[in-house]
This record gives sequence, structure tokens and C-alpha cells, in this order.
Amino acid sequence: MLAATQLQPFAAPGDVDLSFDAGSTVNGAVNAMALQADGKVLIGGDFTTVHGMMRGVLARLKEDGSTDPTFLSGLEGITNANNGGSGWVRRIAIQPDAKILIAGYFSSVNGSPHNCIARLNPDGTVDNSFAANLGGGGPWASSLALQGDGKILVAGEFTAVNGSPRNGLARLNPDGSLDSSFIGTSAAIIESMALQSDGKIVLGGYQGLARLNPDGSPDPSFVGLPNPQGRVFTLALQPDGKILFSGENFPFGVFCFARANSDGSLDTSFPVTDVGWVNVILPQSDGKILLGGPFTSIGGIPRTIVVRLNADGSLDPSFLDGLQSPWGGDVRSLVLRADGKILVGGNFELLRGSSLVRLNADGSFDPAFGNGPAGLQGGSVRAIVVQPDGKPIVGGTFSTIDGTGRGKLARLKNDGSLDTSFSAQSVGGWGGVLCLALQPDGRILVGGDYRSLLRLNPDGSPDSSFATDLAGADTAICALALQPDGQVLIGGWFSLVNGGASEAVARLNPNGSLDTGFASRIQPPGSCVRAIAREDDGKIFIGGDFASVNGLSRPHLARLNRDGSPDTFSADLDGDVTGFCPLPNGQVLIWGGFTFVNGADQAHFVRLNADGSLDPTFVGGRNGDDTYTPNAVALQPDGKLLVAREVWSGSSRPYFVRLTANGSFDDSFFAGQCGPDNDVDSLAVRPDGKILLGGLFSVVNQAPCSGVIRLTGDSAPPAILVSPGPQTTEEGSAVGLRVKASSSLPLFYFWYLNSTNLTSCSTNWGLKLTNVQFSQSGAYTVVVSNALGAVTSAPAMLNVIAAVERRPVPGVKVTGESASLLNVDYANSLSPAPNWTTLGSVSLATSPQYYFDLTLPLPPQRFYRAWQTGTPGVMPSLDLNLVPAITLAGNIGHSVRLDYINQFGPTDAWATLATVTLTNTSQLYFDVSAPGQPSRLYRLVMP
Repeated sequence: MLAATQLQPFAAPGDVDLSFDAGSTVNGAVNAMALQADGKVLIGGDFTTVHGMMRGVLARLKEDGSTDPTFLSGLEGITNANNGGSGWVRRIAIQPDAKILIAGYFSSVNGSPHNCIARLNPDGTVDNSFAANLGGGGPWASSLALQGDGKILVAGEFTAVNGSPRNGLARLNPDGSLDSSFIGTSAAIIESMALQSDGKIVLGGYQGLARLNPDGSPDPSFVGLPNPQGRVFTLALQPDGKILFSGENFPFGVFCFARANSDGSLDTSFPVTDVGWVNVILPQSDGKILLGGPFTSIGGIPRTIVVRLNADGSLDPSFLDGLQSPWGGDVRSLVLRADGKILVGGNFELLRGSSLVRLNADGSFDPAFGNGPAGLQGGSVRAIVVQPDGKPIVGGTFSTIDGTGRGKLARLKNDGSLDTSFSAQSVGGWGGVLCLALQPDGRILVGGDYRSLLRLNPDGSPDSSFATDLAGADTAICALALQPDGQVLIGGWFSLVNGGASEAVARLNPNGSLDTGFASRIQPPGSCVRAIAREDDGKIFIGGDFASVNGLSRPHLARLNRDGSPDTFSADLDGDVTGFCPLPNGQVLIWGGFTFVNGADQAHFVRLNADGSLDPTFVGGRNGDDTYTPNAVALQPDGKLLVAREVWSGSSRPYFVRLTANGSFDDSFFAGQCGPDNDVDSLAVRPDGKILLGGLFSVVNQAPCSGVIRLTGDSAPPAILVSPGPQTTEEGSAVGLRVKASSSLPLFYFWYLNSTNLTSCSTNWGLKLTNVQFSQSGAYTVVVSNALGAVTSAPAMLNVIAAVERRPVPGVKVTGESASLLNVDYANSLSPAPNWTTLGSVSLATSPQYYFDLTLPLPPQRFYRAWQTGTPGVMPSLDLNLVPAITLAGNIGHSVRLDYINQFGPTDAWATLATVTLTNTSQLYFDVSAPGQPSRLYRLVMP
């Protein structure tokens, strides 16, 4: 169960520190862009985050590429009920009044139902006055076009608009209603559309090229392309009326880019170019043409995903291949700015770490566009050390940072960007950097999958005064530890160090030479020491896959004296030890692949006493049914443990957690809410308490990052302003529970029924229950969490009762002369000559008195009047309310008690409404006290 209260004052809470940007991105495809008049750009696609902010498939960026937080597109997001998740945006269009049209594949926008097309206000809120919905089997919209009169053309794969049949193409009025005067239909999917200046509409798709008149009828003057089986991916109009298009399956090119004349025939003066798939065509004002798509060459010349052609269709050699990469990618949208720079959107994160970049006018990459650096690419961060100035040095298997080659070792600035003054070259084999150590003089020791231990100067250059060479069947340094005298302990796979025999563990002098006075003989040959830790008294822990040290049985774990000989510490383990954390009281935490310790079933993470015996009070790697192996552990001053871990199947905990001193999960530290999305391999704690994590993750707490992130605690835990309220509901009905909380950080919600977790990490402040059953009665609570902690709401009781048959009926409340007979008439409209029909009469034993209209079914609307024959002493009048009519069933002569309760409020506050003696086996009781009161539910009780 995920439950939490306030964090301990010391604890770094685990929120992402957005001031440390080691690689935030647009984390999904950018399908569409639109440039506003103020220079800001709207982007849409299937991403969820932009530069560290949750932006569900739609966002607005400032001119410098940073996220515009004033654009409120991410309240509840753009979702699609058809696939149970988020939708995607395919097209964006900006109206002259600055309102924003979006089209794609979605069914709701910020909680409001809008199927595949919607309109937003300039601030990103939903314009619910725009009432357009596309229908059909899994409909989606592929293209939008705005007419000068404010009408909107929409194309795609759909069969209905606002309930009226329309096959793939329709025109909407400015309010979103269907323009029935537009007769255009399509027998094939439309993928692209453009408006000519004369109002005619050019279409591209599975039908090739086609053109419609302004009223939607086919244009017979448009001859079209040869081969009706040809498919057009996208098209664009030139000022002279000619049509640029890309497509496939035409006789003049299987995959091609070409130009058609204004009548739709192929323009033979323009070359047909083999360029593969093109998603977007953007003519420039100078006649040159930008193309974007998943291609890697054009006309046989290598070009990656974006290219520029001259006006005659030839390749423009002055336009650089600014996104050149062996990984390829996919450009889906292009925007040309007034200054000539080009915004490029698509799905190409491997190239630049983001799916949105900016190119200079010559095609070169523009690094000034601040949409987030590329982050770490190509692998994991396996080791981190922090310099006294706070800069982290990271090592692992990655190959680039911010798009710059940094082979497995780099230094970051305090803001997370690459420190290019650190000149370390590529190091290591395929396994990369496995361990780092920082000497007091600022020099850096680097160990990994290669044949030597490196020492670098503080600027990253090699320290030529230090030389260590390894030899053996396999060679790697897996662990490092520094001694106060400048000597260095190393562990790994090796059998020779600088020509001297040393199996798996050795001690080096300050210049890298072998210390021959360190006498540890590890058996069997080929063993590996994976972890080394030095205690304050100078003794040394080693762990790995060895069996003995100096002839003494020490399976997988040993403690050595200063000279390398084993001391009396002895523990029997059945598997590898991969890490240690010595504790101030002489105990030691160990973790690894073992499952038994000293004959006891203890898996992967235990605490041992000073003599090697097991400390049974530490629950460690077994917290209930959550079994795991740590990758790194850091001890806090209060004795709690920060743990980066490998998450096994079935675990509900994140990859980074905090434990109490006895090893149990610290639920007051919900470190990162949803946490990292993949393995955390390394961690380091700065002097200010901030935490650096390294690993394979690309998202932490729903914020994008690449392999390294810093966590902080610069805010406060959340506060619940309004807890969910108690409710009563009937079986089979729907009910909603809501909480209101305040926080300056993103909030996450976990709902519980009687302490059983109902939801995973969610950003939804409401819980919706449908078809409620009796088993769902009980106490509902919600844990509201941010990066600094969590708070639990007061319990809200939900009482599920049996449904009592009832229906609302019009209650005509008649006032008039006592003892008079009044007639009640009805009419279904108030036309100049309404057709009044007598409904019934009522004898006023008292005044006022009700007359109930029991007509079934009720008409959509009805009007009533009351009148009296003769000259009444009191002029009749009436009021009208909908009154609950409750069905009472039982035997004639039996008494039935009818109770009621307000739907919201105390769940046991039943009040008696009436006791009725039945004169029929089924009769109605009218609750005339209900109008004007809170919603009521009812129960029948036999007294």
C-alpha cells in the first residue's frame, strides 16, 4: 500500500530538480506545428512532456524554444476512450481571432467531449461553443483548412459529422455545426488538402489527386494523374497554381516527389525525384522547396529526413544536412520563420534527444533553440562522483551528451549541461566505465572494461604520472576505494597488475605501481571482486564470486586486515556480493545475487553484525512480497537508506526508494511519486542533500531526462483543502469522489477502499465508479503526494443501497377557491393558437393541492393551465415541479415505511418520510417535500 505523511526534515524528497537539465526533451513525435503572430509556436503530436513539463500531446513554445507555461493545454489532457489512453494531434490551424483548431485522434479535451476535432481559446482552454464531432469506427482527422469566410474543411477517416453521414470530408460552419450545403464526399482516405485562391479544394490521398469546386462537387476540368491506384502522401500549392506532391505506386515513380500542372496532369518540366516517403512539403517565398519525411537520401544523394530543393526541383547543395545521423528519423512538420530559420518536428529523438529542433537558414543545427538538450544517449550512467564545486562526473556506457560525443565519461555543470572544458576522451570497451573515485587533489580515477586504471587531471586530461596495466583472461576494474595515504584499492577481473601476480584484488601505490606488501590470494583463478569498501579502522571489505582468501574459506565475502590477509569475520553466502555499505556501529550492509546467508533464507540485501553473523532485525531485500537487489545504497545521517534498485516483476515500488533503519520501506518518503521509468544504477548525495541518480531511465516523476537526474526538495508537502465527502448511492449507479489539494509541485493521487489500493500513480484528482455494487461500500481515502511527501484525506464513507423504483413526474401545484373543482389542461407548445387538451380535474379539499401528470412517456416539453367554470371567488393559479414518484409494493392492508436520505452527507442519517397502508399491491407515493431540497435516495421498510 502506498501511504505517506510528511517527510523527515533532512530527507531529500526525490522531486526532479528542473534547474539541473541533463537532457529534457519533447518525448514523442511532433506531428503538427503552427506559428503564431507573436512568434510563439504551437506543437501537437503524441508526446506527453516538453522540457520537463507535462504537456499531453499539445504545447506552446516561446520564440527561444522554452515551454510557455501560460498555455493551459495540460489540465486533464487530450485523451481517447477508444484506446483507453492519450490521443494524438495531427493538425493545428490558427484562426484570425487567435483561436486554435486541433484535429487528430482523440475523444476528449481537458475533460470535455470532443471527438477528433476541437477548438481552444488563445490561452489553451477549451472553447465549448464549438460543437463538432466526427464519428465512425475509430475515426480520426488528417487535415484541416480554413476558408476566408470562417468555415472549416476537415478531412480524414470518418463516416459521420455531428451524427450526419459524411465520408471522409466535410465543411463546418464557424460554430462547428455541419455545413449541409457542402456536398463533397470521398470514397477513399484523404491524407492532405489545400485551398486554392478561387475557393477550389485540392485533395490528396488514396485516390491520387482530385479537385472539388467550392460547393464540394467534383471539378470536371481537373484531369488528375495517371494510374488511379497511385497514392498521394502530401501536397502543397505553388503561387502559380501548380501542385507539389509526394506519393507512391505511380508509373513515373514508386516512391517519388513530383509536380502537377494546375489541371492535375503531370508537369514533365519538373523532375520526378526518388526520395522515398515525404510527409511534409513547404514551398519558400523564393521558390525553393523544403521536404521532410523518413527518407535518408534524395536522388541517391545521402540526406537525413529534411532537405531543400531549388525552384527547378534540383537538390540545393547550399542547404546543409544539419540532422545527419545513421539512425534516421521521421520529419512530420515544418515551419519557416520570418528570419529564415526552420522549425522541424517529427519523431527523431535519437538524433538530437528531442523530436523538435530548429535549423538555421542554411540547414545547420541551431543549438540556441532552448527546447532542451539532447541528454545522454547510447547507454547508462553506471557511476557518479561529485566534485567539491558541485559538478558531477558521470561514467557509464553512453556515447553522447547534448548531441556531443562523450565516450562513456563526462562532466556536467551545476545546471546539468555538458561541461565542454572537461577534455576526457573516449574510454573503455563495450562495458564502459564501471567505477569512479575522486582524490582529495581533484584528480579522478576511472575504472572499467579495459586493461588499465586511468587517472585524469581535474580538467579531464590524462595524468601521465600514473600507470597501471592489467592482464588476464578477462580484464576489468569493477570497484575502487581510496586510502588516506593515497594508495588505491582495486577489484575486478585480472590476474596480473603491472606484471605482478594479483588475482581479482590489489592495492596500488600513489603512482599506480603494485603494492607488493598487500598479500591477498583470491581463489579460484578467474574470480572477480565486484565491490570494495574501506572501514574507518582501515579494514577492507571485498565481495564477489570468489571462494577463498589466502586458503581460508570466505565464500563471496571477506574482511581483510590492512595487509590484505583475512581477519576473523566470516559469513557463508551462496551467491555474489556486488555492494557494501559499512555502518558506524561496525555492522555492514551487503547486497548481491545471494539467497542464503549462514544457512538462513535471506535474499539479496542483508545486514551483518561485526563478526559476520546475520542481523535478523533488518528486513532488507524482503519487504513482504517485494524482493529486490540494490544497485547502489547511500546512508543518511539519521540512519535511513537511499536505495537505487533493480525492480523485479510484480513490484509496486519505484526504482528509487528510501528505507528505515530496519530496512522496511519508508512510506513517508515517496521518492519521486512514479519514480524513474527504468533501472537506477548509481547514486550520489551532494553536501546540500540533493541526490544525483544515474541509470537507464528516460523519465523521472513524469519529467523527461536521459540517464542522469538531480532530485531536490525546494517546496512543501501537499495540503488537502477539501476531502472527499460521504455519499449514498444505489446499486448499479455511478458515483464520483473528488479531492481538492494545494501544492506548488505536481500532485499525484492514490485512491484506497478500506486500505486497499484502487489506483496506481495518477494525476487525476477524481475517482469515478460505475455500476456500483454493494461490495464497494466502505471508507474511501486518497493519498495526495508531491515530491516532498504525502498526506492522506479523511475517510469518505460510501453507502450502497438497494435501488427503489421511482421516477420524476410533473407535479402541478394548484391554488384556488376551497372546495372548488378545477380543470387542468396541457399543451405541447405555446403557438399563437395552442392546442389545449384536458388532462384531468382536481377538487380542492385544501388549497394548494397537487395534481400529478402520470403520462408515460413524458413528452420533451409540456405546458399546463388550471381553470374553473363560472366566476371563481379566488382566481386559480399553479406552480410546477418535478416530484419523485416512489413505487410501494406489498400486500393490501400492509403498512410500509418510506425513509429518505440525502445523497451527499452522512451515510446513516435516514429520516422517515411517511408510513403508508397499502390499498393496492403496487401504488405510488409522491414526495412533495423533495423539490428544492438536496438529491434524495429512498428505502422501504416493513414496520
